[in-house]
Amino acid sequence: MNLLLPLLIITTTLGVPIDQRYPDAKQVFFCDFRKSWDENFDGEPDGWTRRRGYGFPHFISVKIRNEPSPVGNYCLRIDLNGAAAVAYSPMIEVSPLYSYVLEGQLKTEGLNYDRAFMSLTLLDKKLRRLSTSYSEKFKVSDGWKKIRIGPIVPPNEHVRGAVIGLHLEPEGGSGVSDDEDMTGAALFDDIWLARLPRMSLTNQSPSGV
Repeated sequence: MNLLLPLLIITTTLGVPIDQRYPDAKQVFFCDFRKSWDENFDGEPDGWTRRRGYGFPHFISVKIRNEPSPVGNYCLRIDLNGAAAVAYSPMIEVSPLYSYVLEGQLKTEGLNYDRAFMSLTLLDKKLRRLSTSYSEKFKVSDGWKKIRIGPIVPPNEHVRGAVIGLHLEPEGGSGVSDDEDMTGAALFDDIWLARLPRMSLTNQSPSGV
């Protein structure tokens, strides 16, 4: 692969309205949390995982719920009981030849200190983190709200995978805070990752012109 990453140009559209899919982008992952995402009927989306450890206890409910959203009648709901929670998508195969845009819908309920947001982490072939990008963080969404990350340029030619994160955490981001909500919820749906074409420019002139 002959890539000159410093010379890569992203083909983007400026001022793309948030209420529509990003134009000229090809879908690489989509999740609407319908019944097909829970074939073992445990209420948790198949293939998704959760962050575990201090500040992210297992008793926080992260379940698919039969609740209306802008795209259907199911969504992923995180219900707080103190602490925080993050749901991670299955690893998605990506390439350094493209840039990527992530979109989703979120809704918050009863939050005072915690924030709901999305993340996109890019990994190399050994699953080492290369970069993480975050959406805007919301305490009050005023109903369902469309959010977007990107387009994101892969940081180097080693990018091979991507993981989407759906977060509900205290504002400090550590998962543990003196100011954290004991109740409240965040709902997520319509998780859509797409790639955008890129061009590489090379020249044979010794002077670089």
